Amino acid sequence: MPSIPQFTVQFIDESYTIQANTTIDPSTGKTVTNPSQYINNKTIQISIKYESKAVAFQQYDIRLKNHNAQEWTNISSIRADPQAEYAVLTFAIAGNNATGNFTKHIDTVTTGDKVDFQVQEELWCKRISGGWEFWTWKIDYVLWKESDWSPTQTVTIIESSIPEFSW
Repeated sequence: MPSIPQFTVQFIDESYTIQANTTIDPSTGKTVTNPSQYINNKTIQISIKYESKAVAFQQYDIRLKNHNAQEWTNISSIRADPQAEYAVLTFAIAGNNATGNFTKHIDTVTTGDKVDFQVQEELWCKRISGGWEFWTWKIDYVLWKESDWSPTQTVTIIESSIPEFSW
């Protein structure tokens, strides 16, 4: 039977500022002034604990909603790796201009928002159909059972504590 997934949600702010500097253009020999640059690296990290089941595969669906809204939005699905204990997904939020290995961007979440998250487990089974008469065997996968949605976890997207510099 599917169980209600155990997961954690964490807001991570690894934003930083690159200070203004000067360099020499190697082709002209002239001094070039490079302005300061703010790297907005705000993400939401979701860790889901896997519980191995005897099925073809397990999949986890993740959804979110603004804390004061009624409607949920599915943001991702991930197939469980039978060799792993956890899945860790990192979602960049609106305004993120950092580079990184993000699961995807969530453009509906911005600074100051309070956001609710839930996770659901799905169990999928292999189905074989067809017959010997015409050698027509077909293998596909069907959703067998799904859990209830997990209890809601809420995260607040806070302002950055990194000051922005300008010229």
